[in-house]
Amino acid sequence: MNSVLLFCLLYAAYFLSYVSRKNIVFVAPHLLDKGFTKGDLGASQSAFSVCYMISKLYGNIICNWTPPYVVLSLGVTSMGIVNIAAGILNAPEYLWVLWGINGLCCGICWPPIAVLIVSNFREESRGKIWSLVSSSMNAGATVSPIVTDFLVLYGSWNMSFYLTGIVDVLLGVILLVAIEPVEDSSNAEDTVTSTPWNRSMLLNSFIITVCSSYAILVFSVIAMGTWGQMFFIEKLGISTLSAGSIISVYEVGGFCGATASGFLADYLAKILKNKRSSPRSYSAMIFTGVACAASFGLHFQKDYVLCQICAFGYGCGAFGALAMFGLMVREFVPREHGGTLSGALALAQQMGGFSAGSPLAWYNESFSVGAGLWVVACLLPIAFLLMSLVTRLDGKYKAKEE
Repeated sequence: MNSVLLFCLLYAAYFLSYVSRKNIVFVAPHLLDKGFTKGDLGASQSAFSVCYMISKLYGNIICNWTPPYVVLSLGVTSMGIVNIAAGILNAPEYLWVLWGINGLCCGICWPPIAVLIVSNFREESRGKIWSLVSSSMNAGATVSPIVTDFLVLYGSWNMSFYLTGIVDVLLGVILLVAIEPVEDSSNAEDTVTSTPWNRSMLLNSFIITVCSSYAILVFSVIAMGTWGQMFFIEKLGISTLSAGSIISVYEVGGFCGATASGFLADYLAKILKNKRSSPRSYSAMIFTGVACAASFGLHFQKDYVLCQICAFGYGCGAFGALAMFGLMVREFVPREHGGTLSGALALAQQMGGFSAGSPLAWYNESFSVGAGLWVVACLLPIAFLLMSLVTRLDGKYKAKEE
């Protein structure tokens, strides 16, 4: 099918996936005014997180034996039905159940998107496509709060769920009709490696190293997003608004990094075409190094402008590196094992996210927010070293096969 049309459909699918899972966050202030409690919202988010983790793990495995466009269409359509139901059954006792189901629906959307990108785009353009689709998450986070406030102002909070649900269902039908099934071998000659795997593939050094580095980067991103504002208030003695502006610069850096890493990876794919190592791993290593340097810079700078520059570099490096991991794993392993290994990566993501939650909160409460972000700064060099090792492991296994 037409590559531009496929890209637009995948971009829209991931955009709506993010909007659908964050809908409850955007309308939270209005739900509190309608009799919902913070405990109700917290229970809903917890139910979503657990179900999302399970769904994303098994969604990768399902894509091994089910056409990815069918899985994607089912996930997007199901999200729409759940959002419409959440708008109709507007009661606290139903919300956490519905949002848990929504987690199951959202979790299976990204794995088929990843498979479709690898199957339909050549290696020289895969990185750009991957990073641009990933950046739809930032676009959703920017547009959705504005649209939600507009709908609440001129209607009700239910309209946000209704609108999202209707668009989801329509897109789900379009995805099922418009995307043409293709053989995964269409780009087999472009795949970086074709390493033989055995029953102990989850104990493979490449996968363990990649997942460990990925967990550290996810931990650093969530820690900065959650505690960064408090850190700058304590460190610089500035207002909440000024500290928030630094976090905004951090998010802008993340958008730029997630996009730039794909272009860099595609450039490296051209100049390293005859090399043994994956160009995605080199791109991830470079951006991890940028995040590492910027994280230390945040602790040694006391100037407001310089902190903004470091925050931009931090976001650029961390999000830029994260954007490459899924593609790196998908290209490294054969089709029949791609879902399983992507599931392992999703599990590492959840471990990193969990560590940045309650454990880091306890540490910050015991010491300080600055001490917590020092932990992040000390872990990022480990991630950089792991990524440098990944480039060697990648080449090692390919050389072994040859």
